[in-house]
Amino acid sequence: MMARGKICRLVWGGPSHVAVERSDGCGTVAAMQPGAMADSNDKPVSGWAMNGLVRLHYLEARPLARGPAVLVVPGFGEEAADHLDLIEAVAPRRAVVVDLRGRGPSTVTIDGYRIEDHAGDMRALVSAANIERLHLVMYSRGTTYGLAWAFAHAEQLASITIADYPAAQIVPPANFAEMTAKRVWKGRPMTDRMPQAAIEALLADAVNIEFWDEMAGLRVPVQLIRGGAERAMVGDAILERYRLAVVDLRVVTFEESGHDLWSPDPHRFSATVKSFLDDVDDRSS
Repeated sequence: MMARGKICRLVWGGPSHVAVERSDGCGTVAAMQPGAMADSNDKPVSGWAMNGLVRLHYLEARPLARGPAVLVVPGFGEEAADHLDLIEAVAPRRAVVVDLRGRGPSTVTIDGYRIEDHAGDMRALVSAANIERLHLVMYSRGTTYGLAWAFAHAEQLASITIADYPAAQIVPPANFAEMTAKRVWKGRPMTDRMPQAAIEALLADAVNIEFWDEMAGLRVPVQLIRGGAERAMVGDAILERYRLAVVDLRVVTFEESGHDLWSPDPHRFSATVKSFLDDVDDRSS
């Protein structure tokens, strides 16, 4: 039996500010206190999608909400339950967060962790959840899989948010599996989140690939959230590539964060995503 992630209600802290750079000017984003969940439709519930023999779990809130849904693709070793804060923050929009294969309650396969496999999972999820138009939010390595799906379904996109990752798939270093076995993420060992065999299979299937040409073909607003401290994955050189490729780009830098965009402020990421979605929806209304 596969373990399920614990779901708990999160409490928002005080306001904070982040530096924002955007193609149409500069400003700041203030973290906002979300309202209390209004009704039972706001409480995340489990849903399931099938891609062949792979059973994919996702969390969903506000399934009857009008307008584009918010689809979240977590990073390496993350689970849907890690993003309850974001599910609440983007209200009143519909929110869907996937557990990628090998993570959370989704099927753990012994192989099949290529980009194509993950993109197929995304396609199955969007179809099963009956999502027509969406804001796509991706963190870290989830960016690779979300973008692979997005380029083939650009007509369904309302916006894209990329969190601290290049428009690419990166092959990790040779000792990555060993390092990951010792790593703790958000209070839990990584191997509790993703079995070691699945980690090794994912690494075996990884190839270097870049998506900069495909990014240039997108015609939707794109938000890039990056860390400004040590271990952030979007440095100045990658930032410049985003600027050259993306026509409508908003850049947000968490100056004191590395790749962990939830440290030191666990609520700032959700507030930043919400602010961007509000702007996009206001522009399209």
